[in-house]
Amino acid sequence: MRDENKTKEQLIEELRTLRGRAEEFPRHDEERESRGRTPRKTPGLHTILQGFDGFIYVGSRDYRIEFMNNRLIERTGYDGTGGLCYEVLNRRTSVCPWCRNESVFRGETVRWEMNSPKDGKWFYVVGTPICDQDGVVYKQSIMIDITDRKRMEETLVFSEERQRLFREHVPFAIAMLDREMRYLCASRRWVTQYKLDNRDLLGLSHYEAFPRIPERWKEVHRRALAGETVRNEEDCITRANGCVQWLRWEVRPWRQANGEIGGIVIFGEDITERKLADQESEKLRKQLFQAQKMETVGRLAGGVAHDFNNMLGVIMGYTDLALNLVSPEDRLHANLQKIQRATEKAADIIRQLLAFARKQMTAPVVLDLNETVESMLKILHHLLGEDIDIVWKPRSEIPSVRMDPTQLDQILANLCINTRDAIGGVGKITIETNTVSLDEAYCSDHTDVFPGEFVMLIVSDDGCGMDKQILDNLFEPFFTTKDRDKGTGLGLSTVYGIVKQNGGFINVYSEVDHGTTFKIYFPSVHAEVSWGEKTTEKKPNLRGSETILLVEDDESILALIKTVLEDYGYSVLATDKPSQALKMALSHLGPIHLLITDVLMPEMNGKELRNQLQGLQHEFKCIYMSGYTYDVIAHQGVIEEEMNFLQKPFSVLSLLEKVRDILDMPIPPVCMLEHRR
Repeated sequence: MRDENKTKEQLIEELRTLRGRAEEFPRHDEERESRGRTPRKTPGLHTILQGFDGFIYVGSRDYRIEFMNNRLIERTGYDGTGGLCYEVLNRRTSVCPWCRNESVFRGETVRWEMNSPKDGKWFYVVGTPICDQDGVVYKQSIMIDITDRKRMEETLVFSEERQRLFREHVPFAIAMLDREMRYLCASRRWVTQYKLDNRDLLGLSHYEAFPRIPERWKEVHRRALAGETVRNEEDCITRANGCVQWLRWEVRPWRQANGEIGGIVIFGEDITERKLADQESEKLRKQLFQAQKMETVGRLAGGVAHDFNNMLGVIMGYTDLALNLVSPEDRLHANLQKIQRATEKAADIIRQLLAFARKQMTAPVVLDLNETVESMLKILHHLLGEDIDIVWKPRSEIPSVRMDPTQLDQILANLCINTRDAIGGVGKITIETNTVSLDEAYCSDHTDVFPGEFVMLIVSDDGCGMDKQILDNLFEPFFTTKDRDKGTGLGLSTVYGIVKQNGGFINVYSEVDHGTTFKIYFPSVHAEVSWGEKTTEKKPNLRGSETILLVEDDESILALIKTVLEDYGYSVLATDKPSQALKMALSHLGPIHLLITDVLMPEMNGKELRNQLQGLQHEFKCIYMSGYTYDVIAHQGVIEEEMNFLQKPFSVLSLLEKVRDILDMPIPPVCMLEHRR
């Protein structure tokens, strides 16, 4: 069986050995005959050549075949002599270059490779001269099939091409280095990513290519050369130009055929875009979570506001009645005052929660921000004390804004109290106004922000500042860094809710020991400032004799209001059902001067009740009251541009003043309902 692993040189050497042995065989026979022994039959040269594991032929100068071994006969199908070698072997019609080569006939040995047109096989050919006494007579050619080797070489060449394509197109930075940290090869991404010259890279030391490489990287290389695989899923690197790059990398050894470590392979993937996308996604996730949390708290506030306000109204009302019956010198009077203050504080907390949830009732007007803030400065000075210096820096000729002036007072008061506590002693608060135009580019990088023209209210301090953890929770209800008895944690959440309710947004900039700046953006409006009505002096006499129709589905509130109004001389028709109110109005002989109705009731809402009463009796006025939040009332279609409204809980004095104010106002000749902002 043929040994496929023998090289062509080994086969040629075997052939020469066989030829030499064949020439010696006759001499061995003659020696045996001379010694009187019987000669052994030995194979001749012809037999040996026929048994050679290859193709052999002998040709003359005129390209005629003089001899072919059996393997060549089987391959060509030509079993005679005298044929032309280029016709028989290569199926050509003219002399091929190999046959034309005259070097063999000059006594030289010639080697070449040829491809057979018959089946595409490759042969390694050795042409040697056959000489007699007169010189070279024939050319002997030995052909060895090297098709498998050629295919292997082509495979290797193709493999190198694939490796080149891999290095050119692999989307990662890969480099292969020897033990001296010299480059053996590198991917195109490695070259471009690190701005190297691929032509000068091979053989260059890695530390020459990166002269400022950190020591920690050198330690990683030493560990890899010692046989360890080192990897890092996320590594933040700051480049020389200041750019931040995130990499996922791995450094591992590569081994030679004998198993020894020949160097290292460095794999690096730039994950900066993915990291930035993940950070942006995480930022959006946190913002969504924060928005959902804020919305949940807002819904909670709105859900409990109605019932809680009703209960506070009852406590507040009966406390007021009790105070009127008890002498100020009585010990009970002081206790009742404590109950009253506690109730008012609880009502303030509910109002703050509703402000945060953007569900409080408001009376927005067009106002000049500079004038409104300036009117508050005196109050702020008294609020903050003499240790705090207030610096007022208004910008002239700023656009107007539309909001409830009392809400702006709330914003300033809460921000200034917060900054006063941050200063904790002597310090300075700067209040500024400005204008800014925000474009799409700015809004794309800031959530909850829309493009347009804005008026800015800026409040800065030189206090202790805040760290990131505090900033992340700054506007959450009940979040506070103060002691329990120093604050409720609703001040800044109230500011946040008011700003959002008025279509604006708020940014906070702060560093520990470097103070804090609040920037509030209100949408600008192009309209004249609403100066509003002049406030009239409160009437000292709150008593009356008019008839009032009172409709309230909460029996405790109904009883309280009825008692208060009757104590002050009013005639009260009270019921907890709208249908019963219609019957009472129909059966009542005299006029009804005022309707006081809850907004939302089981049978019909207050607006529907008012409309039906208009068909029975035209000349009456109306006051709405509710413990529900603004959005719930608006959903029922009750909210109008101007309406008389009492937000529960309210004090007895507030109720009596409201009733007296409405009754003393004239009825418009066309619309019989009086509306007042």
